[in-house]
Amino acid sequence: MNRYLFLLLLLCSTICSLAQPRITGAVKNSANIPLPYCAVALMDSAGHTTLKGTITGEDGRFVIDIPVPGHYRVQVRLMGYTEYVSGVVNIDSLAVDQGAIVLRYATHGLAEAAVKAQRPLVEFKNGTIVLNVENDLLATGNTALELLKRLPGVMVDAQNNVTVDGRGGIGFMMDGRLQQIPAGQMINILSSMTSESIASIQLIKNPSAKYDAAGTSGLINIISKKVRLRGVSGNLFESASYGKRGGSVSAFSLNYKTNKFTLLTNTSYNNKVILLENTMNRTLNTAGGDMVIRAKGRSESLSSVLNFKGGVEYAPTDRTTMGINITTAPNTVNEFADLNTTIDGANTLAYSLLSSKAYNPEHYNNPSVSTYAVHTFDSSGTQLKFSADYTRFLDEYSGLNRNSFFNNQIEVMPMQAYNNHIDLVFKVFTQKLDFTKMLTKTITLEAGEKTSFVENNNSSSVDMNVPGTETYYADTLYNNRYVYNEQILAGYVNVTKALTKGALQLGLRGEQTNIDGINHANGYSFTQHYFNLFPNLSFDYALSQKNSLQFSYSYRIDRPAYNQLNPIRIFSDALNYGTGNPQLQPQYSHKINAEVAHGRVFHFSLAYTHTDNSIYSYSFTRPGMQSNVDTTFNFAFSDQVVLGTFAQFQSKWYNLQTMAEFMYGNRRGMIDGSNTLNETFAMQGSMNNTFLLPKEWRLQLNGRYNTGFYDGIQHYNQRGQVDIAVQKKLLKGKLNTTLGIYDIFYTDYGRYTSTLPGQQYYYKQRPDSRRLRLTLNYRFGNMRIDRKVSDGEDNSRLKKGS
Repeated sequence: MNRYLFLLLLLCSTICSLAQPRITGAVKNSANIPLPYCAVALMDSAGHTTLKGTITGEDGRFVIDIPVPGHYRVQVRLMGYTEYVSGVVNIDSLAVDQGAIVLRYATHGLAEAAVKAQRPLVEFKNGTIVLNVENDLLATGNTALELLKRLPGVMVDAQNNVTVDGRGGIGFMMDGRLQQIPAGQMINILSSMTSESIASIQLIKNPSAKYDAAGTSGLINIISKKVRLRGVSGNLFESASYGKRGGSVSAFSLNYKTNKFTLLTNTSYNNKVILLENTMNRTLNTAGGDMVIRAKGRSESLSSVLNFKGGVEYAPTDRTTMGINITTAPNTVNEFADLNTTIDGANTLAYSLLSSKAYNPEHYNNPSVSTYAVHTFDSSGTQLKFSADYTRFLDEYSGLNRNSFFNNQIEVMPMQAYNNHIDLVFKVFTQKLDFTKMLTKTITLEAGEKTSFVENNNSSSVDMNVPGTETYYADTLYNNRYVYNEQILAGYVNVTKALTKGALQLGLRGEQTNIDGINHANGYSFTQHYFNLFPNLSFDYALSQKNSLQFSYSYRIDRPAYNQLNPIRIFSDALNYGTGNPQLQPQYSHKINAEVAHGRVFHFSLAYTHTDNSIYSYSFTRPGMQSNVDTTFNFAFSDQVVLGTFAQFQSKWYNLQTMAEFMYGNRRGMIDGSNTLNETFAMQGSMNNTFLLPKEWRLQLNGRYNTGFYDGIQHYNQRGQVDIAVQKKLLKGKLNTTLGIYDIFYTDYGRYTSTLPGQQYYYKQRPDSRRLRLTLNYRFGNMRIDRKVSDGEDNSRLKKGS
């Protein structure tokens, strides 16, 4: 009986599906040739709102299921052709065939088409700031870390700490995948990535529940370049730069693409000398007066990085795509450093001059494998996506430091030397499942889950010399084997409601965090287990045809990094070392953001962020001691208000973009027994000018400036940069030559002072930032753009029903 009932229900559902109204048609060009991959939209009778969408198949045909009988219009779009919009079509319970729809070639002039196709350097999209690296002349030859400075609101300080609107707590993603490796290793990866492999960089200040909750200042997503050309294609890239030291980047990519199969490879070799000039001054108030410690020196690092990325993507049907990517980046850095430290005033040490010489070789690599599969079930955009990633970060570091002690140029103590050995093995495995479903023509549901497993095994040891000799012995006091395990189990649900003039989105994410760590050298261990809910919402409203309003709220977390928890001491010389804080707690932030846009010309934003247990890094000297200590602790809370403005202008020969942000911030809490309340006002701004000159010439002039500001007990000085570049296209656009001068006035360097009761600290680091760079980029192979890829932006908009 049950079997017959099941067959009856199946038959009824089949009949209902066959009876569902639908609209069909075939798209061709004026030569009667079918046009595949056209974006087809079902619109309301007024032609204002897109209700559903699909793309044409290889034969140019399309089918759209109709939600309810009524009056509709059909819109068809394809790059290079004039847009088609049908008259009002009355669709009842029967299928309606539109027959043959003929698209005509667009008749725009070449100059006008070039202006329209050229994306601006910076775009604002649904609360996300996008830096289009591919269109930035001054991006060529730079690393990903250098490119971050060009993203509005982002600053990279003298110690390569990345902040957004003056605050830390930023998460990094690669092609939408959160990177869960330590901050120092993440900086190494960004320093080795070249601009040639990057399409764009996104700054997501208020991510939805779909994204990981980590990153109280938001997320930076680095998007790799995609294969857009059918057949065999690729490019050769060579860049050479010189400041006080030289450097070069060589890259080669080879790709192959068919309708269903894509193979991509990208290999680059980055060889450069990194020169840093360092100044560190400290004043310690002692019973006998002020003790003044001044250190000055430089370091030169010979860096060689080989990057490789390979991937295969296969689309067995128009609705299913799967792929695998493999990356590796073996890196060798040999650092040579000299630092001379003088001690004046109330000197309690047995010497007045410390001369330190260091040799620090380091080898690291981050091989990773990622797989994914995406299936789209229907034309309304119902989609299921699975992805899994495994990363193994390997780091071997050895730091040999020799310290000599003098008074009046006479050596007064035997030479002391030590050798730090650090072996790091960092493993990350993640898997993620995302589901999207349009429940009705105005309501879309997103839901998913993610699990991540992190294992960090860090072994460190210190070999000390017998003073005055080259004989070394293991100092067991500083031996350390630290094992850190982290597990995060997450799930989310996100609902978007399309309104007449906007959209409302509500989301909730839950994350269970399990952490345990143990120091096998001294037996110290700790365990943390906590569950958090992270709500978020956003509201978009069209005030008029050109003016729009967006409001958003999110609640986010920053978990301490493993090295911030590890209490082992890492020495840089006899008077400086760093250590972790095992009592460090996660920080939590509430963020509210409002934005108003006038077309693509003006954009205004106002944001407020409140952070509890604000994680803060600083330097200090313990009472009665002389060594400087770098460590981390939690401020009780911090607040920040940011007002942002953005404007741009585009014409056939000139593009202008300008940005300014005005910030207020404060921190409150106890630091080294002192109650601290710090307030600050700051401003940062930038201006990008692009001149489109005759005969395929382009000129770009950029400038940016940051005022000084306070952050807790530290005051950061002003800094800025002016760059200029000129580009010429040769060989029918296949060869791009770019010549640029960066940091013309040599003003892009970091300085800050730190003040605590009884002590003051000053630090300055000046990189080799004023450089002349010549870049050659040659593209070869089939130059026909794949319509399916080039129209991806339109297709994604249709699937969202917006």
